[in-house]
Amino acid sequence: MSKLSHNPQSYVNGYISMMRNMILSSSVGLVIVNSKYRIISIFVFLFSFIYGIKSAYDFNKYVEYLKTLELEDPLKFQVNQWKQWVYMTYIYLIILLFIIFYIVIKQKNIKDFLMGK
Repeated sequence: MSKLSHNPQSYVNGYISMMRNMILSSSVGLVIVNSKYRIISIFVFLFSFIYGIKSAYDFNKYVEYLKTLELEDPLKFQVNQWKQWVYMTYIYLIILLFIIFYIVIKQKNIKDFLMGK
């Protein structure tokens, strides 16, 4: 049986990469909104939103797990700081929801929006 290493910093780096991917995919959605393939932009936004929720949920569970361990002083401080990354993700997700709702609501004719006219 193999022994897995436990490196919290690697997990944080992975989470920051997930945040970057969420932001980049929503940026792609913004670019696609101005093209004739607008329906694809909604799917890209929804993917970005779900991806952000999943990554924030997983990272939050990991931070809660780390809080149950007896950590040494530098790592104990970092765990409390890492919780703020989850809050920043939630703020971005709320902004993303406003963008999605604005794009859908500003359309006078939803059929034309979905067909890219």
